[in-house]
Amino acid sequence: MIIYTSRVGYQGADALDITAKSASPDGKVFAPPWSLLRRYLPKFSGRPLTAENFAEYEREYLSVLAARRVEWSYYLRQPSITLLCYCPTPSMCHRGTVAREFQQRGAHYGGER
Repeated sequence: MIIYTSRVGYQGADALDITAKSASPDGKVFAPPWSLLRRYLPKFSGRPLTAENFAEYEREYLSVLAARRVEWSYYLRQPSITLLCYCPTPSMCHRGTVAREFQQRGAHYGGER
């Protein structure tokens, strides 16, 4: 299985929107809760997103994913998935976090589309 990342707008057959704003039904399990986004995104929090506060955000987000009991095997059976979000790059974005979680479960990261 190959996991890719991209900004919302990519329209390939393997696109999976995982945003709080517009997640697809299969992508909702990966969408961060608004309460988490409001605390960390500059648009809502009024503070810049730094490596330090992204690390805090990521820890909290991973706890959310664990609590949701994601059925990773369902997604890993797909030949490829492209995770979509509005953030400019996957480096400080939950799509990058989810891509790394897929890699830990055996997926290959194909990069940003």
